Amino acid sequence: MLIIICFLQGCKKSSYPLSKQGFYFDTLINISIYEGGDDSLLDESFQLCKKYEEILSKTIEGSDVYRINHSLEPVIKVSEDTINILKEAEYCSNLSEGRYDVTIEPLISLWNFEALSDHDKSFSIPSENSLREAMSHVSMSKLMIDEKNNTVTKTDPKCSIDLGSIAKGYIGDKLKEFLVERGVTSAIIDLGGNIILIGSKLSQGEGDRDFHIGIKNPDKKGNALVITAVNVRDTSVVTSGIYERFILINNKEYHHVIDPKTGYPVENELAAVTVICPSSTRADALSTCCLLLGEEKALKLIDSLEDTEAVFIKKDGSLSYTKAAASILEK
Repeated sequence: MLIIICFLQGCKKSSYPLSKQGFYFDTLINISIYEGGDDSLLDESFQLCKKYEEILSKTIEGSDVYRINHSLEPVIKVSEDTINILKEAEYCSNLSEGRYDVTIEPLISLWNFEALSDHDKSFSIPSENSLREAMSHVSMSKLMIDEKNNTVTKTDPKCSIDLGSIAKGYIGDKLKEFLVERGVTSAIIDLGGNIILIGSKLSQGEGDRDFHIGIKNPDKKGNALVITAVNVRDTSVVTSGIYERFILINNKEYHHVIDPKTGYPVENELAAVTVICPSSTRADALSTCCLLLGEEKALKLIDSLEDTEAVFIKKDGSLSYTKAAASILEK
């Protein structure tokens, strides 16, 4: 009887959706599978998260990023994944006329907004001299990326990188690739501000329908958690904003999105940008690009790219968006 029961339980189809949460990249991650696969795929997905965190984190000793930032040798051997991310970062830097730049780490360390999450009360605005010194080491031109040999060469020993604006997007693409290869036809991968969708939302008894993805209200005093939503399928929805890490000093707000051209937090009319496109890697980088460029230039940039849409949330609470995005926005 026990053998028969175990056999029947082993053959029983999984009850969808299958979901699992974990904490990686300083982010609560949730993966939900609506069709295809089983619980073992969730476990393997989180193993992949761990793998990529150990490659791309700037704080884990031995990671590619840590070695690039701390190596005394100019040429550093890295993984193919790191090369892929740096090439995409280079592409987006060119798109944004250099406003997007992953070598911004010297400025990020100087401002040290990460300390705010630890309730550090000693936060202070960097001096003009220290900002100029940090900015002198910020430029994608200081990195030579060799795809053939998987090496990165620093022409400036003090050049260092931070992949926080693109790494989660890349990991999201890799998770999607893995799940699709293993037979998943409907799923949602939630990496905080990065949403990656597989197929459409197949729910028992509800048929084939779009995923309904809410966009967070950046107004810290607002009552509504969501300002709008998009109805999409088999794509990526990535939001970047100035509201996640900030501090108020003398009635002026300083946030964590640093402009490499000035050394200070970027100042324009935008509070948040959501980019929708098939590549989560590109959507991740482009959302930051747009914040740095401002609404007018960002609209022109997104309109010039195929299969890419964007929603812009301004500091006054109003919305603007690319023409094609109107068809997917919640009415």
